[in-house]
Amino acid sequence: MDENSAILFEETQSRTSKATIQFFRTVAVIVFAALALNLFLQKGKTTEFSYLLITVLTILIVLNFLLPFNLITQIRTDGIYVRFPPLQPSFVKFYWADVSEVYVRNYDALSEYFGYGIRISPQGTGYIVAGDTGMQIIFKNGNKVLVTTQKPAEIIEILKKIGMV
Repeated sequence: MDENSAILFEETQSRTSKATIQFFRTVAVIVFAALALNLFLQKGKTTEFSYLLITVLTILIVLNFLLPFNLITQIRTDGIYVRFPPLQPSFVKFYWADVSEVYVRNYDALSEYFGYGIRISPQGTGYIVAGDTGMQIIFKNGNKVLVTTQKPAEIIEILKKIGMV
């Protein structure tokens, strides 16, 4: 049971496209340049426009940190590993020895898990990014975890190969 176990399946999902992230980064660079030019032309004196640019730049910087959230799912020889950077710097590990059942199912993010992200609900913990299909993990102690997937057929195939379905 270690992080060096063989990876049988890996999926990275994001709610935000790379084009959207690049757009916000480009706009942030333009706003930063406008702020620098404004401060240069005003000889370092801040104006209401300077404060507006600083506010917009701050919002864009925050968005640049919040938008690129990815969900990384790995099925390994010793279990299922899930990571939601930057919220989770390391993987959460669900070892096969603790799992009683795992299968792919449809879900409704809003009614079952009340949104997207790492969610805790009456249905259990959810790692919810996009779509309506997830890998349901039920543990021997009764706890449940749902991890979204865009590759349900591949997960089913891997689970069959390792004898979990």
